[in-house]
Amino acid sequence: MFSGQTNNLPYIRDYTEALAHWCKTPQIKRSAKWTAHQRPLRNTAQRHYRLESLNPDEFIDVVLYGTTMARYYAPDANGHERRLYMGDSSMTSTKFMRDVLHHDNIYNQLFDTNNVKVAAPIYNRPFMHDTDGTKFSADFCFIAPGHIDTEKSRHTRHWKVVSTPADLSYRAKVREVWAPYLDLMMYRLSEFESEATLLYATGRPFSGSYIPYEDTTALQRMNNLLFNNEMPEAAQIDALVRLSQTMFNTLASKRGYAQYNFNLKPSWYGKNTNDGYAKLDKPITAHDLRKSVHNKLEQIVNAKVRNGHVEIPQFVAVEAMPGGVRIAGESDPTR
Repeated sequence: MFSGQTNNLPYIRDYTEALAHWCKTPQIKRSAKWTAHQRPLRNTAQRHYRLESLNPDEFIDVVLYGTTMARYYAPDANGHERRLYMGDSSMTSTKFMRDVLHHDNIYNQLFDTNNVKVAAPIYNRPFMHDTDGTKFSADFCFIAPGHIDTEKSRHTRHWKVVSTPADLSYRAKVREVWAPYLDLMMYRLSEFESEATLLYATGRPFSGSYIPYEDTTALQRMNNLLFNNEMPEAAQIDALVRLSQTMFNTLASKRGYAQYNFNLKPSWYGKNTNDGYAKLDKPITAHDLRKSVHNKLEQIVNAKVRNGHVEIPQFVAVEAMPGGVRIAGESDPTR
């Protein structure tokens, strides 16, 4: 995907660099596309990369298309500099933030006044409007290169997504009611081996397992029956068998892809001429398959959903930043 040649743009990492570029770049006077308060970062043809300011002695904006990605205020008497940032999730914006502003978005890290490395994310959800109404998601007070005063800085609130007691209870119930049927599938391991189909498209990184809509629906209905202590229908058991075979094929394909000297690529005529399951150095065990099938079942019956949120402090130490999914926003998502 095209994401812009931002690596060829100049560094504009602070007010000093912004002012230097502003002063050395002449005003564009012979183009209706450029105004007196704008300067190109590269050339006049690329208006989407530019600086803007009505009063460059006070602050200068670094703009990508219609978004003010950074606003640099002139340093105060102590040499401290206020910098405002606005994140965006697009590839071009992420590269622009890194290549031009020298920051990451949600993984941004800086040092505090105690020289502790802290998380200083620049989210795509604003928490403030500056005096002219421009939106920003980070307001950092830099006291030295790479160091901020966290007492005078702020970023958009963020939350770790966690499982609620209800989520955990539902997940445990899914594990309980499906256990006997997964036991039955493991007895068919030799059948899955004999019917295994290894594919390059399935084995390559980031590829998933396609489950037909009809089978997904059948397994969701089976889940409802099991929760009501009712027996599943034969068609639903068949869907579980097909799911198990698909997950077996996926596991085998990924191991074939990762195995040195294992031929998994298709021929010129579209036929798969791989070495086959018997050539795998590491066969699929019942434990491997059961774990894979159960994981996919949890996804199908929405047992992976987490509905809880715990707020993460501002500028938490990097080693204390919780892993997993987090969301950003000023409103409490639990309300």
